[in-house]
Amino acid sequence: MGGPVTGQPAGAHPQILAVLDDERADRDGLDDAGAGRRDDPHVTARAVSREVAVRLDGPRRLRVVGVARGAVHLDLDGFVVSLTAPGVPWLPNGVALGRLPPAPIVRWDPADPPSWDPVVPPLAGGPDAFAEFAAWLRARVTAPDVPLAAAAAGRLVGRGPGLTPEGDDVLAGAAAGLRALAPAAGLGAAEADRLARSLCPPDVRERTGALSATLLALAATRGTAPEPVHRMVAPGDRDAALADLRRLGSSTGGAVATGVALAARYLETVTPGG
Repeated sequence: MGGPVTGQPAGAHPQILAVLDDERADRDGLDDAGAGRRDDPHVTARAVSREVAVRLDGPRRLRVVGVARGAVHLDLDGFVVSLTAPGVPWLPNGVALGRLPPAPIVRWDPADPPSWDPVVPPLAGGPDAFAEFAAWLRARVTAPDVPLAAAAAGRLVGRGPGLTPEGDDVLAGAAAGLRALAPAAGLGAAEADRLARSLCPPDVRERTGALSATLLALAATRGTAPEPVHRMVAPGDRDAALADLRRLGSSTGGAVATGVALAARYLETVTPGG
């Protein structure tokens, strides 16, 4: 493998090669050929989700499976990796880039990757902190009138258009919200884990698209969410975080926020402080 590109961090090498189709034999090698051209596809990652990093055992050539505003989606053995442009919130399955060519060659230093943890940290404090957060969210986001249980998954998975149907985004927000809010609300860890996992049915990949299934499975099993959700449950400007979340996709961010509100409403009804 060649030396680092001028202006790139020392040790940064191609880790992901995005290909538009199986005919791109001219870009089959993970090397530095062509670096420095005006149309240079080489770009250095600004942030790499740990959920992506742990699934890469070395440089990989990944097929593009979808393109959306500010994002290119790639197949990694059934797990969808999203390469995102500046201004797009960091995603649980994402690699954030400084610019987004149509078929990027993404570089970072595998010994020292710019990683971030997409698992939403728990809300700090106890019942009072949870009550304050729930009241803040209730004043801004309306929770849907659906039960937060396995039945909700049956009703919502795959519902809606797009790469991530709105029903899936609501479920992902609810699962991440449950895991992040349950400790402060007073719901036991085992029950929160059981309920969050129930929101992602075993046949999810048969009922929705690969990108949506990836995000929902991560939220249900790990409690991951787009970066603005992390700021929503942390001390600071929650209104700004909610506004940033709502800018994600045409409806994705708003639906994720709705899911978090659904989780908060459920916890208010089943915990002593609710």
